[in-house]
Amino acid sequence: MAANKFGRYVWLVDLIRCHPYITFKEISDKWEDCGLGDGKPLPWKTFMNHKDAVQTIFDIIISCDAKRGYGYYIEDADLLEGDGFRSWLIDPYATLNQLQADRKLEKRISFEKIPSGNKYLQILLQAMRQNCVVEITH
Repeated sequence: MAANKFGRYVWLVDLIRCHPYITFKEISDKWEDCGLGDGKPLPWKTFMNHKDAVQTIFDIIISCDAKRGYGYYIEDADLLEGDGFRSWLIDPYATLNQLQADRKLEKRISFEKIPSGNKYLQILLQAMRQNCVVEITH
């Protein structure tokens, strides 16, 4: 359940990031089609809860411009694009959301294993916290 909510938050961030000015109606329509909402419109209260959670979890503020027709946008979107950590966190999960939403395409896409830094990330972070020197041989 928690992973599903997290996926919803990532979906919302990714949607508004790709559509820098989008109305709630457009968000709700895309929600119906995305697979996460079971083909139902996005309730207003759920949207507001997701918007608040996005700010709490990712420190991303989704604002509304009432003067231009109540469109939603990400405040400081340039900072989000320049923030490697948040992009590293959001981008893969957004891709996973899309793949999970399109189960019928599952057998048409093949993935190869890509090496990542996850295996040694915790060890390196711990060494950095303790100001240890790490020697890496490649």
